[in-house]
Amino acid sequence: TPLALFHLASAHYALKSFEPAAKHYQRLIDDYASSEYAKAALYNLALAYKATGKLDRAEESYRRYAAQAAPGESSGKEALWELVAIQKERKDFGSALQTVERLMAGADSETLIEASYRKGEIFLLMDRKDEALQVWEGLVAMTPKGNAYRLQGLIQLGEEYEKRKESCDAASIYEDIGRNSPQAPVAQAARERAKGLKGAAACGGS
Repeated sequence: TPLALFHLASAHYALKSFEPAAKHYQRLIDDYASSEYAKAALYNLALAYKATGKLDRAEESYRRYAAQAAPGESSGKEALWELVAIQKERKDFGSALQTVERLMAGADSETLIEASYRKGEIFLLMDRKDEALQVWEGLVAMTPKGNAYRLQGLIQLGEEYEKRKESCDAASIYEDIGRNSPQAPVAQAARERAKGLKGAAACGGS
């Protein structure tokens, strides 16, 4: 029965016997496609393939799962993030960008911030630094201001401005981090860096 197969596969997975787990999840999907367990089996199949290094099969399983997920379903979004990670690992950066842009479509603010940060990361891996900076510059206006991915993107942005000798722009970014980081040491360090840059470059403003 599908329930027996699901439990058998899951038992193998729990024991880190990923090959047998994948075999039984796949059998459940093939033989009981309409079962209530088939969808969960597909997600777990992707996990098992990823654990065994079969990234092509894992990618296909995540892709199929995401296609079946209802709009707004959290597990569908998780499948897409897993897909991005696999595509990056396989250096298929073009596909990773497409998946990130899919995540951005109609996203809530938190997802949009993370997707923007990840998009910039992918541009960097593609040696498209100017496009990465453009994406991260878009984080400045996004909320919530204390979002970890927003702040990490701003750190990258500030560091790149410094490399380009754009000290006043870097100072502005560090001031933003100083105001909004929930981590006191990070906020303090950012404020001090901003102050030093503004003093050395004679920037306007406070």
